Amino acid sequence: MLHEGAVVHQGCFGQSEIAWKRPATADSVFAIASLSKPITALLVLKLVEDAAIDLEGRVADYLPDYRGHGADVRVKHLLTHTSGIPNFFLLPGFQDGPVRPFHTNQQLCDVFAPLPLLFEPGSRYCYSNSGYRLLDMIVEAVTGQRFDDVLKERVFIPANMTSSRVLNETDIIPRRATGYEFDGVEWRLASPVSPSLLGGAGGVATSLEDLISFDRALWQDGLASQRVHEQMQTPVRLTSGREEGMGMGWVRTTYRSELVLSFSGGLSGFSSLYCHLPERSASVALLSNRGGLGVFDLATEILDLAFDSPKSTASPSRQPKTSRDWSGFYTDSISRVALRAVPDGYELEDPWQTRLLVHTADLELTEVEALGVTVRLHDEPHAAITINYPLTWFTGYLDAGVRD
Repeated sequence: MLHEGAVVHQGCFGQSEIAWKRPATADSVFAIASLSKPITALLVLKLVEDAAIDLEGRVADYLPDYRGHGADVRVKHLLTHTSGIPNFFLLPGFQDGPVRPFHTNQQLCDVFAPLPLLFEPGSRYCYSNSGYRLLDMIVEAVTGQRFDDVLKERVFIPANMTSSRVLNETDIIPRRATGYEFDGVEWRLASPVSPSLLGGAGGVATSLEDLISFDRALWQDGLASQRVHEQMQTPVRLTSGREEGMGMGWVRTTYRSELVLSFSGGLSGFSSLYCHLPERSASVALLSNRGGLGVFDLATEILDLAFDSPKSTASPSRQPKTSRDWSGFYTDSISRVALRAVPDGYELEDPWQTRLLVHTADLELTEVEALGVTVRLHDEPHAAITINYPLTWFTGYLDAGVRD
């Protein structure tokens, strides 16, 4: 944990390599998966400041050989996951085989470019690795350099991130941690994923020491201008006028009524999370070579130590405030949740547990017991809900014709 760039607490536990019993240390290098995205976004925004990239520029303006339905998608849509371009990792059958062989940029584009957009760009939020791969391709197009070289020059070196890099299939990386999965009985090596698939969407590897340096450079030492800070923190506004909890590269949420900027990463054998509380200049960084680690629960426990006041214990109202039945299945590009009407309110079944919710406002539900989860109901032509968890959130749309 950090405060104003200074380390308040630092701990390293377990092993970076089980077979040789090598301990995990602050300079062990971990794959950080999607935590790469805010780093990629920072680089893109720096190039925007240099007038090399225009936020209103189209994909086809920078990648003229891109012939897909997303050719007219704007750079701002890629940064905020509002492009509608399908997420290649979630395409049917994709992870059954092609996650391992080497892919060129063109081969990867050929996977998703021919597919129709999921929605009109800017009208919805829908997490997309495809969009962030297009961003690293745009960086290469406008600079004439490899993405990893530009990232090193514009971010890693200025931030003194000496161990950080973009992964590839061949480099031998000093102090690199091996990824594992735990099945409840024994540890196993995680199945590999080809780094050529990841790039700016999830291909960065870094150490705890380097994340500490990144935190200092970003929030204390001017790695990003005030304008870039505003772009990172300003929530995206959809064409409907509704805001989503996403800035340019960063997830925006609140914990105990304070703004939190964060991003997490999960890849075969690795878990990561970084979050920053601007109001108190505090940050938490977690890196692990265990796939599926509960980084959000761990981070909230750590953040609770930074708060002087106890958690709220106020009881929410149990009186329904709307006559509409919001029951149904709600989906985004990754997850699916169920909302069911019960006598006192609603029952929310998400991938982690089932929660009882009650109305606290006309279009708002709150978890009864912990008060840690709230649900905002969006009364739009296509019904949607936003679930706010500590340090993250989910917006899902009602499955057409599917009711629970």
